[in-house]
Amino acid sequence: MSKRPAKLQRTYQTRLDDPDGTLDAALGAYADLYGQAERELFTDIARGCDPAALKSQYMAR
Repeated sequence: MSKRPAKLQRTYQTRLDDPDGTLDAALGAYADLYGQAERELFTDIARGCDPAALKSQYMAR
């Protein structure tokens, strides 16, 4: 039996220079919108909708 090398997991992070908080607000709003779209898409797929057919609709919104 051959030994396989252990898989390494790497985590990266970036600290942004945002003294007045505007970048944080913009990224937070984007994260909220993305999360909402992701949950709606999951719901549509669970209902049996074809994800490829939903793409144009979701991109327009």
